[in-house]
Amino acid sequence: ATGAMTGVTFGTLAGFVVLACLYFRHKKTIYTGMDKTQPVRSRRQILLELIKIAIPITISASVFTLTNLTDTALVGIRLDSIKEYLQETPVELFGRYTGKAVTMYNMPPTLVTSLCLALVPAVARAFTLGNKREVRDTAQQALKMTTMFALPCAVGMAALAPPILQLLFGTADAALMLRLLCPAILFVSLVLVCNSLLQATGNVWIPVVNILFAGIVKVVVNWILVGIPSININGAAVGTTSCYFVYMSLNLFYVMKITKANPFRGLLKSLIAVAVMGVAAWGVYALGDALLPGDGRIIVGVKLVAGIGVGAVVYGMLLLATGAICKEDILVLPKGETIAALLQKMKLLKG
Repeated sequence: ATGAMTGVTFGTLAGFVVLACLYFRHKKTIYTGMDKTQPVRSRRQILLELIKIAIPITISASVFTLTNLTDTALVGIRLDSIKEYLQETPVELFGRYTGKAVTMYNMPPTLVTSLCLALVPAVARAFTLGNKREVRDTAQQALKMTTMFALPCAVGMAALAPPILQLLFGTADAALMLRLLCPAILFVSLVLVCNSLLQATGNVWIPVVNILFAGIVKVVVNWILVGIPSININGAAVGTTSCYFVYMSLNLFYVMKITKANPFRGLLKSLIAVAVMGVAAWGVYALGDALLPGDGRIIVGVKLVAGIGVGAVVYGMLLLATGAICKEDILVLPKGETIAALLQKMKLLKG
């Protein structure tokens, strides 16, 4: 554990050093073209404005930490109250939940953070200039791309939870917990994007208020469900999923109200594509299991890669076939122009 924490510390330090080097390398050209005729504010004014913005943004960014603290504070107490009915100790159950299920479900939303970082400046600029159409279009595309990324992650992880856990941890004893958490992958991803959209439009306190309501749901669901012996630790997973569903719903309401974006555009096509993808991925893995039985990590890895690969191809082809994804969506991806040109050449993409 000490080694893991040391790795995080030195990894963060290395990231800081890289950013510092890039800053000093481009220091002279960073501010080129900036309008210098704007009125100059004092350092005190700038500091106060930064603090006003930083506090709510920091609270919103701590959403994972807050839910983990809720689990740490409540789950142990509730499990301890029913320990005579459990076949395993509360510590073992909680360790399985946090060390396996939570670790896996946290991975996909982390990748959405890069989209959020790119989103804020674009939306903030359009909003400041009063370009309502650009704000709406950017918000709508961000929500659409997030959904198209998070949905297959959630469905794929739910369909293949046992082999994924078997490959990474050598046991699939947390499969049910992970499956209960999988819907939260979509909810959290949309929460992160909505937070960025709300912050970019100057509504920095809305996510903070929303997380309070979501936190109350988390506490109530945890307290009730974890205390039921037949549910026990699985109640924490249901509590997390319920919490983020409420948080996402409240955030989406305000994003739709402020930006006029429609987050449900093309959703049905994506749902159809992801449902077929899930069946295909699970079917390929099941076929591989029949042809290549065994639970060794190498064997499981081969079958898992085959299932995920086929699922990804099926999902991508269905998105293109149904028109759920268009050229504009492809262009926002890294090397988007190259990918779009290749797909058009293969007559898989219109436009």
